[in-house]
Amino acid sequence: MNMRALTNALEVLALAMIVTACGTRAPHGSSGKYYRLHDSDNTSWGFNRRGGEVVIPFGKYSFLNEIDEQGMILAKQLDGGKCGFIDIHERVIIPFVYDDIGVFTSRPDLAPVIKDGKQGFVNRRGEEVIPLEYTAGSYTLHFRLPQGIILRKGDKSGVVDSLNRVVVPFEYDKVKISEHKDCFIAYKGKQWRTFDLYGTPLSPYSSAYIIMEGDGYLPTDSKDLPILISTEKEYPIEKGESAYVDKRQKIIVPFGTYDEATPFGLGRKAVVAKNGKYGIIDEHGRVVLPLEYDHIERPSYYRSTWANIFVATRNGMVLFFDEDASLLPISGIVAYKQSAGTELFVTDVHGKKGLVDYDGKRIIPCQYESLSEVYHGDYIARKNGRYGYVSRTNKKILPFRFERMYDLRGDIGLVDKKGKYGVSDVEGKIIVPCEYDGIGHRVYMDNSFSEMSEDEHDKCRFIAMKNGKIGTIDERNQVHIPFIYDGLSGWVEYGPDGHYVKKDGKYGIISDEGELTIPIAYDYISVPKYLELTADDEDTDTVERLPQKGVIVRDANNKYGCLSMDNKEILPCVFDMIINDIYDFDADNARWVVLRDSVWSYLSPNLETIADSVPHEEIMKQYEYHLTHPRSNEDRDFNMITVDNIKKYPLSSSDD
Repeated sequence: MNMRALTNALEVLALAMIVTACGTRAPHGSSGKYYRLHDSDNTSWGFNRRGGEVVIPFGKYSFLNEIDEQGMILAKQLDGGKCGFIDIHERVIIPFVYDDIGVFTSRPDLAPVIKDGKQGFVNRRGEEVIPLEYTAGSYTLHFRLPQGIILRKGDKSGVVDSLNRVVVPFEYDKVKISEHKDCFIAYKGKQWRTFDLYGTPLSPYSSAYIIMEGDGYLPTDSKDLPILISTEKEYPIEKGESAYVDKRQKIIVPFGTYDEATPFGLGRKAVVAKNGKYGIIDEHGRVVLPLEYDHIERPSYYRSTWANIFVATRNGMVLFFDEDASLLPISGIVAYKQSAGTELFVTDVHGKKGLVDYDGKRIIPCQYESLSEVYHGDYIARKNGRYGYVSRTNKKILPFRFERMYDLRGDIGLVDKKGKYGVSDVEGKIIVPCEYDGIGHRVYMDNSFSEMSEDEHDKCRFIAMKNGKIGTIDERNQVHIPFIYDGLSGWVEYGPDGHYVKKDGKYGIISDEGELTIPIAYDYISVPKYLELTADDEDTDTVERLPQKGVIVRDANNKYGCLSMDNKEILPCVFDMIINDIYDFDADNARWVVLRDSVWSYLSPNLETIADSVPHEEIMKQYEYHLTHPRSNEDRDFNMITVDNIKKYPLSSSDD
């Protein structure tokens, strides 16, 4: 090893030792020869040199931003909480006199500051270029456009430029930047008008609703695109009329021209419809794709990621068009549906499945009898009656020799020709051989195995069935809960640290390593959401007696009680009903609600009586759900995987 390599290796080792010793990590924002550090609870920040030398120690700042392009660091003092800017040598550039401060933007090169409920802007010399005279919100406002920033004075909004000159006067209820970023839209009540970016009024007032889509819908250059307006607030427009106008409110497409319309987007075009037939128009209102299609849409993934194509249907066929409304060479498609990402599942005239991406490219040809996406992003496919596993580029990962495959959220469940179950990782490696009668759920970890640390590998479990009994195995096929039970719960919100367990019609709680924490002796068992108190609370006696993670149980005599998680009695099994109303967001009203001998009572968390003989009407008004919802561990809320249903899990499979 040469001297340079040795030096680099020693610096990396020193960094690792410092991070480990301090209980910190070097987070995002490392810059050049320095890197940021914070303590384990993010309350103290510092900077170190790459070789490990402390430059800015812990104990001074509750936050430090990364070093910006001019060597300035946004900082918040630990003592007093005031904000300012320093350099790496802790020389103060902007004094610590502000309650909040933001980073510098490039156009203009100003940073927002807040003091005593007022916002202004400073330059890099600390001069208040825009004075502290504007009403501050809960966070700093930045320039989104170089021409001006929207601020408030009292209850009115307006716009000023980087020299504090008024662009839009402060007389409006609300001002916003248009989605096209080519004008300001100012509202008085429900009426609005537009100003150009330099403050020139562009339009009269209008009471029509402006219809817009979210981020990612507009083209890169959306300047001067027509605005979709409607007499109806809701979108898609179903009852009202719509029109397209420019930012001066000049009519581009009059009201009543179309029955349906979308905002302009891909290719500076919009989808419109009349009398049930769809077409596409350009920004001048000219028809570029005739209104002769049964439907046209621009696909999206939850309206956040949008396709770069239009998809149309006509006479039972699916057609694909690019942003110029030109037909793409994908033929013979009769159906499509959205995937969980940026692709479309397509079906051809022969019933074969394939995949088309959001750019209109056929990335998996129509050659499979079924095709379904898994959590990791590749695909389970069926060919000639057998299942295999292929990548997004149609590369074979697992051969087509399985009777069934299904998604285990990052891994693949397998069923071989003998009906035995196993597991493959996403790389196609068989990690659990096909020797089980069912594998129904993956618990503890949702990551792909290939992305896990060694510690995370050890936490992953599969609920499985063997010889008619339920247990758990890990990814190395090691048994953790023995195969002697009739059921185990999968993930349950606010559930136990482990599993609900079923055997011979009775229920208990078992740890992930197979230790029974609550014996299997009850007809019903439930861990409600609980009040989390700590030893720091003033009433330490209450802390000791509080039924934290109290377990409600029902015995064979149909009587309810409550146990601690270490199986100690909190409430005896003498009640006809127990409702746990101990919630961490409402500690002041925390209580147990109990029914005994037809009398309702309230008990405090430490079991003192709050109220006796509570009217039944009051109980029904507040706790009707608890009284009418079935109390059974077979209810879907408990996610109980049993010998009877394990082969139905997971609910999504290769046959969907």
